[in-house]
Amino acid sequence: MKLACVAMILLLAADASAQTSPRLIVQRDSVPTYVNEARNIGMTVLLDKASVGSDVGVSIGTFLPGTVVPEHVHAGSAEIMYVLNGEVEVTINGRTIVARAGSAVYVPADAPHSARVLGSIEPFKMVQVYAPGGPEQRFKAWKPQ
Repeated sequence: MKLACVAMILLLAADASAQTSPRLIVQRDSVPTYVNEARNIGMTVLLDKASVGSDVGVSIGTFLPGTVVPEHVHAGSAEIMYVLNGEVEVTINGRTIVARAGSAVYVPADAPHSARVLGSIEPFKMVQVYAPGGPEQRFKAWKPQ
């Protein structure tokens, strides 16, 4: 139910151009998961400019325990993470928080941030939104599966 509510909010937030696109829905099993084996990350880009004409990027991310995402920024794009599974320690502008399943994390545009997956067994899984979209395109350079 929570995931359905998140999906509805994300669709409402999408650019009006997505409403006139011939494709209004993307099924998870119809798109590849892009894998970065060196970092133990898998990202599935669901909604973006290419798939539905959206100015918002929406992806599902899976990170193995112990995965570290080094500090980086998304120029001009805010990032929202909705945690589906697991725990992650996120540092945003020097402030460190821990997010668990059911939490939403907001990273302002241009804010330096990093992450570390906590625990040793359970993977971290999230819905990730970029507004405006664009940063999610880098995942498409990874190995598709």
